[in-house]
Amino acid sequence: MNGSTTRLRGSLGSFAAAWVVLGPTLTAWSWDEREHPVAPITPEGARLAAELDRLEIEKYWLPGRAVHWRSGEVDPEGRQRATHCSAFAAAACDRLGVYLLRPPDHAATLLANAQNAWLNSTIAADRGWVRLPSAIEAQASANAGRVVVASFANPNRRKPGHIAVVRPALVTREQVERDGPRIMQAGSENLRDATLKRGFSKHPEAFRDGRIEFFAHDASIPDSKRAEPPPGRTSPSPNEEPLTLETGGRPGIAHLAGDRG
Repeated sequence: MNGSTTRLRGSLGSFAAAWVVLGPTLTAWSWDEREHPVAPITPEGARLAAELDRLEIEKYWLPGRAVHWRSGEVDPEGRQRATHCSAFAAAACDRLGVYLLRPPDHAATLLANAQNAWLNSTIAADRGWVRLPSAIEAQASANAGRVVVASFANPNRRKPGHIAVVRPALVTREQVERDGPRIMQAGSENLRDATLKRGFSKHPEAFRDGRIEFFAHDASIPDSKRAEPPPGRTSPSPNEEPLTLETGGRPGIAHLAGDRG
């Protein structure tokens, strides 16, 4: 047989085998989708990643100090000094033109639990939020430019949950199945780009038992926000839109050893 001939057998599902004839030698190689990126990063996904990075999570919403929820700057009059996962998630969504439950519609204390209840409500669905079936879908949605959050409600509602923003990343199915999608978060450790497993390490049972939920919003980044700097680090937004909530969320006693977000 002259030259090189390749025959692809099967479909490009979870596995495909290709037989390659090189002269007299017959070899075989396999293609496994688990070893390839979950999804490409679209231009919208690249813009989403850039907007998230502009929030400078490693400089703002730092643990151990009270902060303004939207800017992440120190708030001398604030009372919530532990960690700020829920404040950052709300601020990131606000930056991207999406509403997520936030102060003053709910107290900063135990906000992550309340955000999870809100995301599972008809109010959130009416505002464009949808629950995603898997971590794979969460990563693929972020890569496509959708706003995606990972949310865990503590079964003990007097103790904090956790929430993070899923960021676009070229990761494989195998990596996502093992460590979760890539996330950005505030918390006991502020992380610009980390695995879900690392970000939720203060709640190991949440990752281990598959109790982290993913929610996505279809909003695109408003053109008016793409060229402007992050919101004035101490000024409130003129577009504040208070809600009448039906989730029943209210302040409680935070667990002193963990995140209070």
